[in-house]
Amino acid sequence: MRRLIVGIDPGTTTGICLLDLDGRLLNLKSAKNFSFSSILSFLGEQGDPLVFAADVTPAPDVVKKLAATFGAQVYQPRQDVSTVDKQAMASGFLKGCPTEHLNNSHERDALVAAILAYNDNINKFRQVDRKMAELGMSEHRNFIKGGVLGGVSMNKAISALKRQASKT
Repeated sequence: MRRLIVGIDPGTTTGICLLDLDGRLLNLKSAKNFSFSSILSFLGEQGDPLVFAADVTPAPDVVKKLAATFGAQVYQPRQDVSTVDKQAMASGFLKGCPTEHLNNSHERDALVAAILAYNDNINKFRQVDRKMAELGMSEHRNFIKGGVLGGVSMNKAISALKRQASKT
């Protein structure tokens, strides 16, 4: 199952952005009156959310509730991001995705939230990628990244993976 970073901009129109743990855009959408149960269903079809991100501090209650439902982490920026900065981040990111475009500010805000959460963890992700390549276990790097996002040290996550592999 794909492991996800989910950017959410809740409201009458809700924006949702899904990034994988390599920072690739998987899905970007918005909908009016997107119910909580519809969001749960949509996310359940997409993968395993590990982080729910907001672009404002404090994170909205809906973001916290979604994270609690999935047993995921909540990301909120240290301070709110200006509209100008959001526009620059979103357009810079989307230059690498020529088929993608933003339909509205809700999608932009969800995208920015996901980018911020990814960037906040990028150094950890790079360490995991390097270590797993050294061990010849790159195919398991997203499993380890998920553990690290959950607060487990990289070495403990790798040890757990090796124990699990030796049992099979």
